[in-house]
Amino acid sequence: MLCIVPVTEESKPAKGKAFLLPGKFSPYTIGHHEVARKAAAHAAESGYTHFYHGIGGASKQTKSDPFTHAQKTKVIRTAHRELAKAHPNMKFSTTKKEQLGPFHQLTHLAKQGHKHITVALAAGHHLKGEIAGWVKKNKGIKDETGKVHDVKVDFHQLGAEREEGEMPRHEVLNRLRKGDIRVAKATRLRKAVASGDTELAHELMPKHMNKPKYFDMIKSAQSKIAKPKKKLTEGLLSFSEFITEAPKLCNLSLLIE
Repeated sequence: MLCIVPVTEESKPAKGKAFLLPGKFSPYTIGHHEVARKAAAHAAESGYTHFYHGIGGASKQTKSDPFTHAQKTKVIRTAHRELAKAHPNMKFSTTKKEQLGPFHQLTHLAKQGHKHITVALAAGHHLKGEIAGWVKKNKGIKDETGKVHDVKVDFHQLGAEREEGEMPRHEVLNRLRKGDIRVAKATRLRKAVASGDTELAHELMPKHMNKPKYFDMIKSAQSKIAKPKKKLTEGLLSFSEFITEAPKLCNLSLLIE
């Protein structure tokens, strides 16, 4: 039997309750996936028809955000396939690359026809007040044409906050193996891949992922960020590469002087 899973980049215009989970997801970790799994379960039980990952981040790749929007979308779609197995009546989607922030994402969902949107945020997140104030000021969600969409926007508090700061490697591993996702930070995954620590990197990845392939994907993205800088410092850039890459990597005024 052919099973068609409702996973799309963007739903067709649809009415119904939408659940938005925004984040950088750079890269997507086991922590991100566990939060999404619990959020999707709550959304399905509460009658939501659509679940969106609002993919944010920088418009250009950086050391702290090495993935393109397309790469993030590809990874998150694999997560959606897993989530859709548990919630086949809910549609899973991602936002487009033009919608890097939650305000643009909310506007997009309103234009899609959603009349009730719930935004999932960590406890005490500054965006809650900013979004609530923005909606109140405009008496709805105001799009780029000036049209105001009559949409109810509320919030869902996510679980315990991640634990920040340095932590010994063995402690991170032990806590991950005990199911403590609070230590599953994207920064730790990036550092583990960059240092070649496959054991730690694999523990930080979602269980459904092809972990060796995902490791290589992250490593490749990181190398593309590092390569122009290394070539610049070693004087190996071609003229065309110099014109393109130098302004990104150093102070342009120093080059001119």
